[in-house]
Amino acid sequence: MVLFFDLQDDYKYQPPEIKIPIRFRVLNRSPKSYLLTFRMRFSTSMGVKVVEEFKETATKKILPGDDYEAETQLIVDKKGKHWILLTGSFSTTNKDRTFQIKLPFQAK
Repeated sequence: MVLFFDLQDDYKYQPPEIKIPIRFRVLNRSPKSYLLTFRMRFSTSMGVKVVEEFKETATKKILPGDDYEAETQLIVDKKGKHWILLTGSFSTTNKDRTFQIKLPFQAK
């Protein structure tokens, strides 16, 4: 599984609340042609909210060689350093794995 996120290091803070789209892409590059099943949940630091309908991805099945592309949306409430935490799980045949990735960004 390869995971790409389109997250900038700096965002311009513009009140009132604006929605910042963050695109992500999951690639199944299994060398043995295994089906990939995954799901992700997003949480953030204080001062940032995840738009409710984008808090979690439904369980997705990706065939070998296929990609899955989607986006989540954040609302930044204040300036400063923030982060988004990805908590996910994926499985291929007989292996289940969970992961957490913390991605920092800043609102100026």
